[in-house]
Amino acid sequence: YEALNDMTNYQRTYSIGQVEVDAGVVYHTTEYRERRNHYTLFACTTEPAGFDTDRDAFLGPHNGLHEPRAAQRGAATNSVAHGWNPIGSHHLELSLAPRETASFAFVLAYIEQDPDAPKFAPDGSLNKTKGQALLQRYADPRAVDAAFDSLRDRWNELLSAFQIDCPSAPM
Repeated sequence: YEALNDMTNYQRTYSIGQVEVDAGVVYHTTEYRERRNHYTLFACTTEPAGFDTDRDAFLGPHNGLHEPRAAQRGAATNSVAHGWNPIGSHHLELSLAPRETASFAFVLAYIEQDPDAPKFAPDGSLNKTKGQALLQRYADPRAVDAAFDSLRDRWNELLSAFQIDCPSAPM
């Protein structure tokens, strides 16, 4: 949630990183129990064959982002991070016939809980109601495409009000 702090304060990140995984959806909940009223989620509009939330399990020992072990192995380990560096990774398996296509979208979302809503479900897990409603809204890749179209149109509308007349060609 705070990129600079997450990249430099390793002791904090390694000590408190926390996720929940439910039906293939990765919920990042670091500090949620202690002081935050928001979480993030990472999902896919098609069911993943596996996932990883532990960076070390995904990359493997001594591997970098350019050579993750999960990709080399061709499978995820279904790791659930408790501390260290939580990530979100989905493993998809697709079989396509010649000229066949498949459409899917990854959904990364920031969810701010309503102040009056309970933070937790009766079993002690994260109250995922708001996140699940968002995922339902974007369950079809066409809904994701429509949202991007709407966002593009909005930015075009906002920015079309600005014009510049400058004698400098590079400008």
